[in-house]
Amino acid sequence: MARKRYSDEMVRQVLRDVENGAAIGDVAKRYGIAEATYYRWRIRYGPAAAMRGKSLKELEEENRRLRHLFTEAALETAKLRRQIEQMSVDKD
Repeated sequence: MARKRYSDEMVRQVLRDVENGAAIGDVAKRYGIAEATYYRWRIRYGPAAAMRGKSLKELEEENRRLRHLFTEAALETAKLRRQIEQMSVDKD
């Protein structure tokens, strides 16, 4: 018996449905696939698969960049909170 091919869009939709909270068994029934097929797709096409293509150096650089962005956002938030506090003190 020949293996059935599923479109990339269908695979992504199945993974999205489960990621959004649907039960694996329900999703498998809805799309007519075996639960084992879902797990195989999750390994092959899930978030971990996306990370496989990146080198350690790329991941470290992305991590550094994101930490920098987070620090900037935290500093901006603290600055805005101080300004709000100052405004409320000035009103009194």
